[in-house]
Amino acid sequence: MRLTQRATLLGVVALCFYLVAVVNSLPSFYYVLVWLAVGLWAACLGIALLSLTGTTCVLRERRSAGYTRGEVEGNKAPPIWEAALGNTGSLNKTGLTLELRLRRHDELGHGPRGKKKSLITSRILIEALPAGAKLDAPVALDFLPRGVYTLEGARLIGSDVLGLFRAAKRISLPDNPLQVVVAPAVLPLAAQHDFVRGVGGREGPLSMSRLGSGDDLRGVRAYVPGDDWRHVHWATTARTGELSVREFERNGRDAALVIWDGALAATPTRGTQTPTEEELSLVTSLLVAIDARRTPVSLMVLGNIEEQMSAAGQDGLLSRVALEALAKVQPERTRPLTETLMRVQGLNEVASGQMFLVSSSLQRDLVEGVSGLVARGDSPVVALCELRPHPTLRFAKHGKAPASAYEDQEKALRALGVRVVTVLLGEGEPSSVVLERALMALLEPV
Repeated sequence: MRLTQRATLLGVVALCFYLVAVVNSLPSFYYVLVWLAVGLWAACLGIALLSLTGTTCVLRERRSAGYTRGEVEGNKAPPIWEAALGNTGSLNKTGLTLELRLRRHDELGHGPRGKKKSLITSRILIEALPAGAKLDAPVALDFLPRGVYTLEGARLIGSDVLGLFRAAKRISLPDNPLQVVVAPAVLPLAAQHDFVRGVGGREGPLSMSRLGSGDDLRGVRAYVPGDDWRHVHWATTARTGELSVREFERNGRDAALVIWDGALAATPTRGTQTPTEEELSLVTSLLVAIDARRTPVSLMVLGNIEEQMSAAGQDGLLSRVALEALAKVQPERTRPLTETLMRVQGLNEVASGQMFLVSSSLQRDLVEGVSGLVARGDSPVVALCELRPHPTLRFAKHGKAPASAYEDQEKALRALGVRVVTVLLGEGEPSSVVLERALMALLEPV
């Protein structure tokens, strides 16, 4: 039981009336005000105690515990959980509040700080619970920032009609902790039917080609670190004295691979603004658009998390593991891009018909990494996110770079023969408009 400020104020007023009556020897009529205040105080206390009598509440998952910020309507997220409410008492319950305490987990790598956690409280109003009733109420959480949250505590809160007292009852949580995963926002364009059909009316899976480990022999080329040793062409190696491998070509409807380059050393910042959220929104929208075209798609994140996973889920949703990666990842890649790509398990085995790389890095290792992919036979499409205006670009931990740095980076990438889509953020246009234009450019046929 908890006293509110109103109850405290009423008690102070009653005490003041009593002291004034005693000190001034006032008639008993003045004591009536004191007893009225005390009676009201006691009645509200009893009502508050009865407000939770006979109530029960069980929380359970309603759908896959993940959603993208693009699914938020107004200030409420789509219902992830539901509360099975019951009232075995003889009184109708009104004005109950379901209070949830969520712990946010931010993966900060393997540094001395470990994991940073923050507590968020969300309250849901239950307007009425009739006597003897049982009902399932969807739990729509307040708007949450990108991240992964675990339910650490829940309770029902009841009150009297004047709000003088509040009674609380703890709710038992399931043995398996309830979690909610908040992934980056998906652009509305990504799931629209006309856009899913493809630019120029093209419908169905993406049809692309990739040089790699297919069935048709294309030729022989020099070995590149990461190539499969089973493809070494020993005759050419013996003749030239240099390690050579057989190169194959795979045509048709293969899986796509979307890579997010979360480079710490080259993430530009303007004050507290960074393009990280916009980049991840573009990555998530790209995954949704490709998956909607019935094309198998994989995600590779290179930041504090270095993983590759299948992004295809069910019912038009991305997979749980992809949502979790997109929710947790932060721009903290410090190793060279080529080395990081080779470290991620499954890169050599993935059958990707097309590769998309989203980055805002200005480091030379981006060009070197893309050059290595081209040498392997891949044809990546690079989305280079640029934050404007910037007479001089300031970096989080690495000083400054000239304003022409992005142009130089773009020229170096185009010199490799890859297609580059520039994403100009902060020029006055809403970010969603800029990102949708970039999404269309990334998926238009070559």
